[in-house]
Amino acid sequence: MHLKHLAAVCALTVPLSLAAQDLPSRVGLQVGVVMPQGDVQGKLGQGYALGLSIHFNREATHEGRLRIEQSQMPEKSSIEPDTYNPAFFQEVKRSAHTLAVGYDWMPGNERVRAILGLGGMFWYQEWKVTHFSGATTRDDAVGFAMVPTLGLQVRFNRYVGLEARYALAHNNVDKQDLNKQMNHLVVGLEFRF
Repeated sequence: MHLKHLAAVCALTVPLSLAAQDLPSRVGLQVGVVMPQGDVQGKLGQGYALGLSIHFNREATHEGRLRIEQSQMPEKSSIEPDTYNPAFFQEVKRSAHTLAVGYDWMPGNERVRAILGLGGMFWYQEWKVTHFSGATTRDDAVGFAMVPTLGLQVRFNRYVGLEARYALAHNNVDKQDLNKQMNHLVVGLEFRF
C-alpha cells in the first residue's frame, strides 16, 4: 500500500472512530458569505469567510469560542462625486481582505445560541479611482480595528450549525477615498469535530 493510500484511509477512519466514541466536539471549521454593510455596502463586493474555532466549556449553557477568521470582499465598482471636482463623477473600484481573531461568548441551549464577541481585525483595503478627466490613481491602506460582534447560531445537531454574525469595524486610518467603517454581516455554517 502506498503512503498516500494509507494517509487517505487514516483521514477517513480517524474522524469516524472519534465520532463513534461520542467525544465532545471542540474544534470547528467555518465557511460563510460576507455581505458588506454600512459605509462599504454597495462599494465592496459580496465575499467569503473561512475560519477555525476552538470551543470551551461546551456542555454548559454558557459556551466560549476562540475564532480565527480570514475574509475577502472582492472588487466592486461604484460611481461617486469626483474628489477634486464634485460637479463631475469618478469611478472607484475597491476590494478588502481581513484577518480577525476574536472571542465569542455564546449563551443559550443545545439548539440556539446567541453570539456576543469581541476581537481584533487586521484589514487591507485597496482602491483604484478613475477621474472624469481620465486620470487614474491607485492607493491602499492597512489598519487594525477592535471589532464587537453580535449574532445567532442555530445548531442542526452537535456537528453542524448555521450562524449569522454582524461585525462592527471602525478603521483607524485617515485617507481620502477610504471607507471609515468596514461593517459586515457573515452568514455561514460551522462544522464541528
